[in-house]
Amino acid sequence: MTVGFEWRGQPHIARTASVQIREALLPMLMWTSVPVTRRVDQDLTIVDRFILEAALALAPMRAEDVEEVTAIPRDAVLRIVGRLAGLGLLRADGTGFVAVEEQVSAALQQRAVPRYIPAYLTFLYLPDGDDLIAYASGQGQAAPPILHRAEPVSDRAFPSGFGDRPLADFVRDRIRERRIARLADDIVDASPESAVRIPPACPVYRCAGHVRRAGDDVTLVLELKSTTGKKDRCALPGAVGQAALWEAAASRAPEVAQTWEGVVVPAQESATRWRFTLDRLSAGAAVRAGVAVSRPAGLSITVPPACVAEVEVAFSPADTDAAQVFALDHAIREVTDTEHTRLRGDAATLAAARARQEYGLADDAVTTADVEHRLWDDACFRHVYALREPLDFAYD
Repeated sequence: MTVGFEWRGQPHIARTASVQIREALLPMLMWTSVPVTRRVDQDLTIVDRFILEAALALAPMRAEDVEEVTAIPRDAVLRIVGRLAGLGLLRADGTGFVAVEEQVSAALQQRAVPRYIPAYLTFLYLPDGDDLIAYASGQGQAAPPILHRAEPVSDRAFPSGFGDRPLADFVRDRIRERRIARLADDIVDASPESAVRIPPACPVYRCAGHVRRAGDDVTLVLELKSTTGKKDRCALPGAVGQAALWEAAASRAPEVAQTWEGVVVPAQESATRWRFTLDRLSAGAAVRAGVAVSRPAGLSITVPPACVAEVEVAFSPADTDAAQVFALDHAIREVTDTEHTRLRGDAATLAAARARQEYGLADDAVTTADVEHRLWDDACFRHVYALREPLDFAYD
């Protein structure tokens, strides 16, 4: 896999980002109103527990027996027994009821009985990171991205054996493994009544954004171009796999310096910022590559199949020899940052002096002539003419 690198101006990186993505092609697939099963624990009343204990002891237990002991009317006892039978704790046996021992023992121990009710969730799948994210409806719940307003740029085929399988099987496996982000603890199964199948391919969307980490929480903050031409901003909480892929792309920043002559010592100062310490050879190679070593630079890292991560790289000289390269670059940038028509004749001299001071160099380390020669080599002819004009065209 060939990784591409491009030096740019200082990047715009979100303050909370663990990685900034300038551009990515992101496969995303969404299913709405997927039927699942929710477990709701229903507390047992004192009467419920008495009836269950009586069913364990009497086997079978009759409503008349409970009425005789508790004075609860027989009709009321039958309603309670019917409800407990509906919960799978009792079953009819002739004229009475017997306990389903395993379920009754668990219910008496927990003083509650589980009920299983249907529910509906939206699922978003990111196949690159193998992230499945659940979204529940309701006030205060995170909303899924509005993918129908974004135009896919292509489709990516799923691996053989994954596409065209029942969606319920896929979701059920993930529920049992608890591998669904933001899935409530009370969701215990996928409903087999769904006839939806996973398609053979997944739509791919062009996006930009960043990854935000807060403790163990991971969120992808995306910008999707909508069909209206505007950018829809959305948050995908829990996309741990995709976040790791993008962060791994950004971690390849030091590779760009491996082609430079000399020695480069990389150090990561923060999630989105690196520092390269350069010797004289590598500093010269960086300058020839168009990098302004005297100031931080933006580095775009392109990792196929189309993820462009951005990091900031600052540079430091490893020794005095390297500092001379940095100081000359510092002086050149100071001069070229000024429009040539506004340059004073002593601008190169002043820039060289400030650069020597910045890097603690002797007075003869970087001279006015060095600055002018470098400007000429860089084809900054108008700046050279403006600097030389007081000398070359002094007719007084």
